[in-house]
Amino acid sequence: MEKNANTFLTKNGKMLDLLAMAERVAASDCPILIYGETGTGKERLTRFLHARSSVAKGPFVVLSVGALPDSILSAELFGHAAGAFSGADVDRTGLLRSAADGTLFLDGVEDASPAFQGALLQFLQNGAIRPVGGEESVRVKIRIISSTSLPPSALRTRIRDDFFFRICVCPVEVLALQG
Repeated sequence: MEKNANTFLTKNGKMLDLLAMAERVAASDCPILIYGETGTGKERLTRFLHARSSVAKGPFVVLSVGALPDSILSAELFGHAAGAFSGADVDRTGLLRSAADGTLFLDGVEDASPAFQGALLQFLQNGAIRPVGGEESVRVKIRIISSTSLPPSALRTRIRDDFFFRICVCPVEVLALQG
């Protein structure tokens, strides 16, 4: 019986090769794109990578990309200051700051809207966020791991080139489960 969700039990040679490669990649801070069919364990592999990374003691924050409507995108990602808009009664940290010194997992990045891509690209380029309605920028260091059910060549046709190249520094394919 498996006791730790960040480990794999397998004797499959291809899976052992994938895990050995994942061990090497985990030590790097580069953005990783995990791709493979739905249900192949992309989030599980992401947790495996996080647990073996330099930010393993930091938070692991999951963002289902398609779940964020553009109307609240900035406030969810960057947080907001109290009074920034109607209903913003208190300061809110935002997902990027919540993942500080840890990993932000962008699940289903193929569903990223142009607004999401632009907002996140700005952060990826300068490493700083400014909450909606806030006056000061805050530097945030996080590890970005993205997942998609599309191969990189197909993903590239669905998202901006500059965003693609920021999130796909190290592509990792999760193989389909065989019967």
